[in-house]
Amino acid sequence: MSDLALSLEAFHFLRPLWLLLLLPVAALWAALRFADRRKGPAGDAIAPHLRAALTVGAAGRRRLRPVDSVAAVFVLAALGAAGPTWSRIPDPFAAQSAPAVVVLAVTTSVEASDVPLSRLDRGKQKIRDFLELRAGARTALVGYAGSAHVVLPMTEDPSVMVPYLDGLSPEIMPAEGAVAAQALALAQALLAGEEAPGGILFVTDALDPTDTAALDAAPGPLAVLALRPEGSRDRGLDALSAPVVQVTPDAADIRRIDGLLNAVYRRAQLEDVAQPWEDRAHWLAWPAALLLLL
Repeated sequence: MSDLALSLEAFHFLRPLWLLLLLPVAALWAALRFADRRKGPAGDAIAPHLRAALTVGAAGRRRLRPVDSVAAVFVLAALGAAGPTWSRIPDPFAAQSAPAVVVLAVTTSVEASDVPLSRLDRGKQKIRDFLELRAGARTALVGYAGSAHVVLPMTEDPSVMVPYLDGLSPEIMPAEGAVAAQALALAQALLAGEEAPGGILFVTDALDPTDTAALDAAPGPLAVLALRPEGSRDRGLDALSAPVVQVTPDAADIRRIDGLLNAVYRRAQLEDVAQPWEDRAHWLAWPAALLLLL
């Protein structure tokens, strides 16, 4: 679920009784807006073009009038007094991104150079972008080929992970293969020790079809960054129901992945009753002030 959908779901008013002011405002506006209506000349006695010319104020009623802007100001004031909100006040001592485990495939196939640099180097570059986007969030790194290993446990300092990330290559892996399911188990064990719900990012160019069911059964949010040329196919990735994001030249892929992994975390923040709701009434003050100038 996107941040917009979560905000719409959480939207409510802190002081809803103030919305009752909308009823007298609407009644007064209707009374003043249409108080000057005059009954036009009898339609049977005068030709239509003459009746239109003799009807006073007909065109004015179709235009905006001062009473309209005044009513709009009162409506905005009533909505602001009701206290619209859709988010909690963020905890200044807590990270604003979900904890995440990055799982990087360090197999022989990722050395292919059919994407800029190589698949492995491109994946490392995207992981560094991911760390930069989530500055301050807890992140761990898992590497896998024929065996899976925790390269770095959870850390809030992205600079600590970079040397470990740069040192990963198929040559240092103990065995060839692609045991994504074992890497998933390690990632889930790392997330189990976190207080907040987190997500898993797989950075890989292929997936063994036998591992697809394990990844689809992952309880938390999981996303896959596909290190393959656009338009290429892979049986395992194609069969995966979890979101598979194609690597892009810009940061669009990383921003989408960050949103996918943060969805559960955002919901947990909204359900945290210890944090007060953030009153957004001030957002309505500016349009009310502009209308008041009229």
